[in-house]
Amino acid sequence: MFRPALVVLGVLLAAPGATAHPQDGPHADIRIAVTDDAIRFNLGLNLAFMDEITPPAREALDAVAPSEEPHLRDEMERFVTHRIGVTIDGEPRELRFVSFEFQRPDPAMLPLFPKFGHRALLRAHVVAEVPIDAPPQSVSITWEVFPPDALAEQVEVNDEPPPMVIEAQFEGEGRLDILRFSTTEPTATWRSSGADAADLFAAVPAPDLARPVWRLPIVPIALGCVWLIALLAALGHAREVKRVLVIGVPLLLIGGFFGRNLAHAVVSDPFAEGSAPLTDEQGVRIFRALHRNMYHAFDFTAEEDIYDALALSVDGPLLDDLYNELYQSLVMRDQGGALARVTNLEPIETTVEWTGEQDGTPGFRVRHIWRVEGTIYHWGHSHVRTNEYEAVYTVLARPDGWRITDQEIISQRRVDEPPQEPYRGEL
Repeated sequence: MFRPALVVLGVLLAAPGATAHPQDGPHADIRIAVTDDAIRFNLGLNLAFMDEITPPAREALDAVAPSEEPHLRDEMERFVTHRIGVTIDGEPRELRFVSFEFQRPDPAMLPLFPKFGHRALLRAHVVAEVPIDAPPQSVSITWEVFPPDALAEQVEVNDEPPPMVIEAQFEGEGRLDILRFSTTEPTATWRSSGADAADLFAAVPAPDLARPVWRLPIVPIALGCVWLIALLAALGHAREVKRVLVIGVPLLLIGGFFGRNLAHAVVSDPFAEGSAPLTDEQGVRIFRALHRNMYHAFDFTAEEDIYDALALSVDGPLLDDLYNELYQSLVMRDQGGALARVTNLEPIETTVEWTGEQDGTPGFRVRHIWRVEGTIYHWGHSHVRTNEYEAVYTVLARPDGWRITDQEIISQRRVDEPPQEPYRGEL
């Protein structure tokens, strides 16, 4: 049996290239994020790519001496401030250079780059930003540098490789978008959906924890009680009994008919064993909303927000399993790290197998089949993969609403990989 937590985004962690190192050639890892006060650019550029931006001016082509780093820094500042175009809500803006850090990774990785050697291994982390006063409605970015794609398949040995397609991860409104730049389309645009991550959550019907009730008409019951008392008092006196029956019964019927809707007493059904059972339709609707919201919890970016959002759909040990095992895989932000997102969730079939109570708590169990499409951005490239899963879920009522408390994965299978189109940030 699969571990419960790993199925949520296992499709992403197993994506091709998810653990690959930077390519043996020029590469750029571009991550752009909308924060409260800026649009922030984090650029990871290897030396081969930087040499495409500006002709190398150093003693050794495959090395950068500490004394040569300031020149490289100045060239990267000139690049981000003059050669990356940024337009916010139709207004051209200039990137502000923030920092430059030259990095020398472990030389043990050098055999991974037989063609470019140190020029592929050595890289710089460049940070730049555009200050903003309010969340933007649209952001257009123009990228100018497209080195030859060293990994492209060449038709003939002497053919020049085609220019690279540059991919950037754009994070806005708590969601991931992959922007692509090419020589034919050097400008890419992100547009706000007008909704934050919380707006994506589906409404989940609240549990009906009340026992079935009886609505008792007060007037007919009161008249009946008076009539019964009068009858008991008349016992032993035949004439009085006859009078109670002849006069009291018609009055009881007439008064009960006209008074049946005047007032009611609501009391619990003494013969009911628990809360009213759910219909299969209600169970399917509740579960699918919880299941979708479980995935949407990872659209948030702050650690505490992810946990709080996940707790709205999941409870018990499953909550900590999902959070602790997947958080790092989903929101890793360090330079060169993989960042994964679910980009589509498709329910296929949901069958309610049981409704009732578990240890005195109302709940139900479903067998669910669904597909997950995931996008992973890593070392300047994105990958898309789709898996289909079948699992049995247990849903129980909690004081704050329904929660998924258990998951048993029955099967998973790879679905044909879809075309890698830009992700538009919608589930």
